[in-house]
Amino acid sequence: MGKSLLTLISGSSGAGKNTVIAELINKHEDYTLLKSSTTRQKRIDDKLQKDGEYAYYFLSKEEFEEKINQGEMLEYDIFSDNYYGVSKGSIEKMLKISPFVLKDITVKGAINCKNILKDKINITTIFLTLKKSTLIERLKKRGTKDIKNRMKHYKFEQLSIPLYDYCIENTDLNVTLRQIEAIQMHESENLFLYLGKNKKINENKIQKIENKLKANKKVRNIEVVESQGKIFIVKGINEYLASIRTKIDITKRFVLKQIQNCNQEQWLEILDQYK
Repeated sequence: MGKSLLTLISGSSGAGKNTVIAELINKHEDYTLLKSSTTRQKRIDDKLQKDGEYAYYFLSKEEFEEKINQGEMLEYDIFSDNYYGVSKGSIEKMLKISPFVLKDITVKGAINCKNILKDKINITTIFLTLKKSTLIERLKKRGTKDIKNRMKHYKFEQLSIPLYDYCIENTDLNVTLRQIEAIQMHESENLFLYLGKNKKINENKIQKIENKLKANKKVRNIEVVESQGKIFIVKGINEYLASIRTKIDITKRFVLKQIQNCNQEQWLEILDQYK
């Protein structure tokens, strides 16, 4: 087992972040929720932990603001007049006791945390997405009243997907769980993404993609699938190799496709040329 992994999960309201995290934690003994701190009142559904503990550290407004002033809050925001945030101490504590630490987080929070922590800890980011019409329908079924207000950030959140390591369309909970489990193993064990047969490596294309990445221009997502706990590239092999060479991440978007027979030795030889 490699070093502990912090996985930050974002998505629009109704995308299923809390459901996915709760299912993973209940399913795996070595998965743990990273607690946030908040100034809001406790709710019955706050108990996400297997041990019955609350998913939040509940602080007074004065206590929260003191942590902000002391530089203890890694990221924080205000919703409905209440503070929400993640402290440095809570991350350090959870990574010491659990190999897989999960956290639902806003787009702003995920980006800030990764930028600050990426050189210090093993961290990855996942965006759960759904069509806007599907999200609205889910919120209606929940009886959510402020749907319009909840959806006002949808466009911004969708435009932020390229800033994430992985993107999953959460239409099937069981498929989403398998995909996230595969991500956990891939990121923590440093497993390789495998190369399917008949995938052409084009050095000229790779160079052009490198130039685009360095110029902060848009590059298409890499399409990947999960199969038997491993992640396979099915489209965007040149983009992936360019991202390795430049050390600039490109979102890996999960799709439902059949993978071809794979040649691990061929893939390892290719990676050696680019790393």
